[in-house]
Amino acid sequence: MHDPDAIRYPNVVEAFALYNDAMGVTDDPGDLANRLDILASTLARPRNLALYEGADLARQAASLLWGMIHNHPFADGNKRAGLHIAFTFARVNGLAIIAPEDAVVELGYAIAEGRWDEETVEAWLRKYSQPVIEEVA
Repeated sequence: MHDPDAIRYPNVVEAFALYNDAMGVTDDPGDLANRLDILASTLARPRNLALYEGADLARQAASLLWGMIHNHPFADGNKRAGLHIAFTFARVNGLAIIAPEDAVVELGYAIAEGRWDEETVEAWLRKYSQPVIEEVA
């Protein structure tokens, strides 16, 4: 079980910053504002799993990733943004996702096309994850 208070969860502002980074934009999200409720709900998924099911980090990241792509909180770029947000969430909390580019592309499309459920995404993340090793100066 992972303590939700010990995990760094992204907020809406950070999600927009990561979206802008993934999409290569630096301007106002514009028409994205009308989907804030969906974004906020999607961002709450990992914390809720930790609180109510004792989900570990891989399970939480899988839920976040699946929700970001499946729920379409952004007008465009949900696969790219979802991957970037979920992978960043995992890395910030000590889990590096290291996978071949073609496997990451397949992951995004499999979720978007409804071929993979959350459990399949979780298994994929577990296959390609490893603890982050901090360098000592």
